[in-house]
Amino acid sequence: MNQRKLLKELNLLDKFLFGEAMDDPENVKTMLDIILLNTRGKHPELVSPELIELLKYMERSTDEVSGECKSKRIQEMHRRVCQIKASEKAEVKYMQTWEEKILIKQEELLRVNKGGRLKD
Repeated sequence: MNQRKLLKELNLLDKFLFGEAMDDPENVKTMLDIILLNTRGKHPELVSPELIELLKYMERSTDEVSGECKSKRIQEMHRRVCQIKASEKAEVKYMQTWEEKILIKQEELLRVNKGGRLKD
């Protein structure tokens, strides 16, 4: 099984942190503003530096990457993401989600080992 990361190690490409971050309307607005305002054209030279920064930040949602961003909007999003990562409530929810995922995989393995078929 995959090793569970600590909540503080997640980035916005991790489903859990992305979902939690997108519960914040300001994060949704920021992300959509950056993406939608920059994807009208089909020429990469027309892509804004802010969109490039956002994509880098999504891959590595760290203080270091945020600090390299010139976009104040991404820095503010990072502040809110840090609040999620520091939240005990989010930590508990993340651990429960991880445990549920493991239980589901174990149940699927038991069914397969007993000759049952997994549903698509």
